[in-house]
Amino acid sequence: SGIHQQLAKLGIDLLLSMLFIHNFVHGDLHPGNILVRFPVESSDIPTLVILDCGVATSLSKKDWSNLFDLFTAIVKKEGKKVADLMLDNARYSDCHDIESYRDEMYQLVDDAAKQLNLHHIDVSHLFSNLFEILIKHSVKLESNFASVMLAIMVLEGLGRSLDPELDILESARPFLIQEAKRQIMDLFD
Repeated sequence: SGIHQQLAKLGIDLLLSMLFIHNFVHGDLHPGNILVRFPVESSDIPTLVILDCGVATSLSKKDWSNLFDLFTAIVKKEGKKVADLMLDNARYSDCHDIESYRDEMYQLVDDAAKQLNLHHIDVSHLFSNLFEILIKHSVKLESNFASVMLAIMVLEGLGRSLDPELDILESARPFLIQEAKRQIMDLFD
């Protein structure tokens, strides 16, 4: 229904705003920690209230930049760049076959894009498979970065249960463009 789609969009926009605008990472984001507040007037838009922010963090400038670059590479369907970003920013890596690792990441991003006709990429499925490749090739993420990926997976799953057509990467485009614009403007200051 319309309210389900509206709530799904609100949730994804809230997550993207927390990450890309406020650099806020809720460490325990799940449906039980999201309160829907319905307005008194039926024509008003509901709001989402995030509860239990006791486990929260922000990303370092380096991790935040990596998240931005990673999302941009996924949106642009650049699998090998995704692989390189994950490897370059890993807390620890014992990857013995970098070419195989890069090929698997490329194939993962390419398959996700093809499977869904280049329209909707199931980010939760993509990240789950991404974690499998990281484990297989002994590439360990920073814990804050892994927390962000898990929060995205949880919220996308909730959002898709409300709206199966939800496209988190399409929703992320305006945030990514806004941040790219801000970075360019900072060059002139």
